[in-house]
Order: sequence, then C-alpha cells, then structure tokens
Amino acid sequence: MWFMLTVAKPGAKKSQIISIDDDAIGVQIAAPPREGAANEELIDYMSHVLGVKTKCIQLDVGTKSRNKILLINFGTTTKTTTTTTTTATANNNDS
Repeated sequence: MWFMLTVAKPGAKKSQIISIDDDAIGVQIAAPPREGAANEELIDYMSHVLGVKTKCIQLDVGTKSRNKILLINFGTTTKTTTTTTTTATANNNDS
C-alpha cells in the first residue's frame, strides 16, 4: 500500500497534473467541489494516470479539504515505474 499526498484544485476545465513536488502532487480536477464529485474525479483520473483500477485507490484523508492523502494498492508495481508514469503524464500536459 502506498500513500500519495495530493493538492486538489476542483472546478478546472480538464483534469490534469499541474505540479510534482517532493511533498505533494498538484492536480486540477474537472469536477465541482460538491457532494464528493471532485473526490470521485480525482480517484478516476489518478487511476488512469497510474494504470490501476479505481478500486485500488482510496481517499484516506481530506474528503472536504484540498489536501488529500490517497492510499494506492499497486500490487507488484514499483515506485520507479509509478514515478516515471506520473512524471510523463505531467510532462505531456505541459505540451
């Protein structure tokens, strides 16, 4: 089980990673911050980016905050693979 600290910014036109820092990943979320819609979109988007099923990601902390901790079950995926995938996605969003 892995932990990922994210800083979510709901209400964006599209979901995308906007920053990767040592302490957190900044993510714009294409959903409003109402009734859990942004939290669901964050999980859907991060599952796509990381290549895991949505059921492998849980929101552990931050249901009503921009600062969130996601619990991610990668199975046998390594940290290097995950970092490479996340960084590549962020770089593609810059283009």
